[in-house]
Amino acid sequence: MLVRNLLDNAIRYSGSGVQVRWAVSRLGKHILLEVTDTGPGIPANERQGVFERFRRLPCSNCGSGSDLGLSIVRKIADRYDAEISLAAPRPSADSG
Repeated sequence: MLVRNLLDNAIRYSGSGVQVRWAVSRLGKHILLEVTDTGPGIPANERQGVFERFRRLPCSNCGSGSDLGLSIVRKIADRYDAEISLAAPRPSADSG
């Protein structure tokens, strides 16, 4: 459920033509799941708010949804003592 909601959120809110990727790796005794996309990202001042129930950022191409996806992810992560965070967008190879 956690992975599905992360991927669904990335696909839904990134926009058309955006690539979404995910990778799993081991860091010592920890597992790292990283979901990345080539979309514009979430503004820094909004990043923690997207984990709140029924919170949606303005989006012209988002369609309908329950606005619970990332709040469910946060609850699952908390339940299993996992960490979840959002990072700033990385510059693309063709920018600059």
